[in-house]
Amino acid sequence: MELLRPHIIERHARQLRHQRGEPELTRRQWEILRLVASGSTNRQAARALQLSERTVTKHLENIYLRLNVQSRTEAIRAAGMHTLAG
Repeated sequence: MELLRPHIIERHARQLRHQRGEPELTRRQWEILRLVASGSTNRQAARALQLSERTVTKHLENIYLRLNVQSRTEAIRAAGMHTLAG
């Protein structure tokens, strides 16, 4: 049962996000989007998460696809994070 606990918790969290109408993003994508919403550049987000800048850029591209948007600002709004951005 201990091995299943993290999976059960994550599944429950996904269901709650879905019920609230939040977009379906990975944990890492949410981390990056939060940093972007708080004003971080790709380079700053990469340093904060110990990733390459290219990896952050790729995550953002995937976020845009999932949210059907074309910019950082649109992604922040689509994710309901506009209050963090300004």
